[in-house]
Amino acid sequence: MPKTHTIRTGDQMHETAMAKISWTGDPPRSENGRDEPPENRSTTTTIPFSLTSGKPSEAERDKLQAWRRLRPLPSIIEDRDTRYYLRMAHELIEHHTSVAQDVIKEMASGRRLPLIKETLEPLSTSATLGEKASLLKHRIHPLFLIVTHSSVVGSVVVEQEVAEIYRIFLGVNATRLKLLFGFIIHIIDHWAEISWEGETISSIETISLSCEVLARVIETSTSNMINEHVISIVKDIQLRLEVFGAEGDAFHTVQASRFLEYIRRRLDIGQSLPDASHIPTSTGAMADFILTQDFPGNLSRNGRRHDNDHADIKDIKLMPTHEEIMSSREEYLPTTNPYQHHLQGLRGFLDRQFRLLREDTLHDLREAIRTSIKTNSKVREVRTRVVIHEQATPVGVCFEQWSGLEFIVRFDQPRAARVLEKADRADWWMHNKRLVDGALVCILDEAGSVLFFQVSRSTNRTTRNHDLHGQQDENDEQEPYYSLPEDRQHAFVYLRLVETDTDSVKASL
Repeated sequence: MPKTHTIRTGDQMHETAMAKISWTGDPPRSENGRDEPPENRSTTTTIPFSLTSGKPSEAERDKLQAWRRLRPLPSIIEDRDTRYYLRMAHELIEHHTSVAQDVIKEMASGRRLPLIKETLEPLSTSATLGEKASLLKHRIHPLFLIVTHSSVVGSVVVEQEVAEIYRIFLGVNATRLKLLFGFIIHIIDHWAEISWEGETISSIETISLSCEVLARVIETSTSNMINEHVISIVKDIQLRLEVFGAEGDAFHTVQASRFLEYIRRRLDIGQSLPDASHIPTSTGAMADFILTQDFPGNLSRNGRRHDNDHADIKDIKLMPTHEEIMSSREEYLPTTNPYQHHLQGLRGFLDRQFRLLREDTLHDLREAIRTSIKTNSKVREVRTRVVIHEQATPVGVCFEQWSGLEFIVRFDQPRAARVLEKADRADWWMHNKRLVDGALVCILDEAGSVLFFQVSRSTNRTTRNHDLHGQQDENDEQEPYYSLPEDRQHAFVYLRLVETDTDSVKASL
């Protein structure tokens, strides 16, 4: 069982500190025919974004009922009700799990499902580039965000309803899918010519979102895996991704690439099959594949988890930082499927091995330190043993030939050793295996930085040495002797930094 020692000052210990060392030195229409408030002066209830699984609030239920009463006319290109209907649906699924399920069930119902088909039909008749841009922004984007939302695609309750919506996207022989993606690709090709009003997503984000929709359409309709329209769409999107993919938006570029890789693998499987029309539909389980994954560093959808979260492993510090220890987000761990990694080939293999080994080594350590910091009590729920030493104060710095910079730290003698005589105290330190050579020591200073040390071999575990005749050297008598058992009230340990980079040395000094 690994052991971690924590040294802290008792008088100044707070719940956020683990080792305190004072280093001295057009209004939509409702069902009753009355106009709703226009978009620029909406009086709908604003519900803070917080996807919950408990009982929805009354305000959320009221908003859901108001949405159900809307009567959109998507066949009319400039119909504001359709815009409001899709925007409100997207807002609703952001709030509550059960509300999101109700929205999807309503959209996939017999009376509402044709609305999705009618929403896509004007794409072929819209004449001007401005009309196409308006349809993309106010119809296609919200619709795509609805059907790819995590509370929707991850729900078993509305699994059938989601599949019905994706089949509407597909159409007969993938003709509607070809129309939809032809519309999207045309806008992407002319993106720079469009004067977008207000906030809108970027071209690469549009490509990424479209790739996710296409991947899920194929996932729910295996009979179209060898459709020529689908193959043509994939080639067109791949070409645009190569043109519009940029380092400035690495997350969406990587996500789009992963979706396309998944689609290509599915299409390769389809093309390798014999005549699919003579093969009965399989009822077996589909291969497990995670379409979305929260990548590391700046590739993460929600931004970096902490200051030690990087896409490139060479930038990762071996020991956890204070932000990493206190972070509530799960660390990025690559799956066994190499197609889901953010790096491919040998670099991807090395990346995966490093991250898994580091997490296996440090997970319990982070949990133990975090628990000790937050609760200021003994850690009982992790495998890593944490021993806390109180009233730590640095008393000296020295340089050793082999270990380099070392710190001499004084702390309170453990209560069990304090009542013993000097010789018995030396035996106690030897037999209890505390602060043995190489033991890990974590120190959190008042500035909030975390430093990791190892116990140096220079640490004295016996009382002051005497010569063979029992006579003490006069020079030794004058020099201070720092050891674990020498003093009844205080123990002294020699520590060396685990990481000796410039920043760590500066922080320790």
